[in-house]
Amino acid sequence: MRAQTPSTVAERTTTPVTVRALGPYGHTLVRRVLDDGSASYTAADTLVAEGEIVQQDGAFYELTHETTGHTPAMAYPIEFEATVPATTSVDDDETVSFDALPAVDRSALRTGLINELWRRLSRTEGRVSGDGELVYPATPSGPTESLVVPTPEYDTVRYGDGQVRLSVTGEATETRLHSYRLEGSTVATSEEAYVSDVLTRSRTDAVKLEASTLTDRQHDILQAAIDQEYGHDQPIDDASSAYRTLVVRLFASDSDPESVDLVDLSGSEAMVVYDGTLYRASYTVSTP
Repeated sequence: MRAQTPSTVAERTTTPVTVRALGPYGHTLVRRVLDDGSASYTAADTLVAEGEIVQQDGAFYELTHETTGHTPAMAYPIEFEATVPATTSVDDDETVSFDALPAVDRSALRTGLINELWRRLSRTEGRVSGDGELVYPATPSGPTESLVVPTPEYDTVRYGDGQVRLSVTGEATETRLHSYRLEGSTVATSEEAYVSDVLTRSRTDAVKLEASTLTDRQHDILQAAIDQEYGHDQPIDDASSAYRTLVVRLFASDSDPESVDLVDLSGSEAMVVYDGTLYRASYTVSTP
């Protein structure tokens, strides 16, 4: 168990206000919220998580949504492959730049596929593929101005320094677009104040250990883990009740201690509040 510094807690439990972390349109929305207090947008789903904590310039803000309306829409199933950097040129007959697309296509891509993919691309080797959907407002004849659905006129869209290759794979289905108002409230104006808020408001999924609920042996195990590490050097099947109960409480809190295979928990990590301090606990089982 390692005590967490304010900087470590902030890094692990909040999102920086960057394009990399929020996606290009999510970043635009959050910046607008921090500047103006709120921002409105329409999308098939929220572009940032409800209750997400973002940080900018040492201050921390909680984001919340209000749904203000719904409109009928059509969802087109697609397969996609996104790549950064791009491998095609906009001079290619099968490639179109994002800015050259009609407004209906730009809106569907910006608030859906592109925002999510550019966020995921920042955490990968520059390539993401899979299946998903593009959502358009419902009209009797479909989005007639679209160059993307239902029959794509181009198979690749260039966006920034990357591209998305996509194809429609089936018939459209009925769904809804939602209108959201995104708002932000200040949580803390320093890392130290933020950590205090984490501990008092349970903003993380940290396991809370009350000293009065632990046995003397469990206290000893935790102290050894804090000082350096605790090694249970007996076969795991022979683990004492105190050890088993503590491990399950830290890493599988909703389970019956007697039914858990401790080997299966190997590789687990957890945030732990113990004696007023926030720790990151890790658990590893070495097998012969």
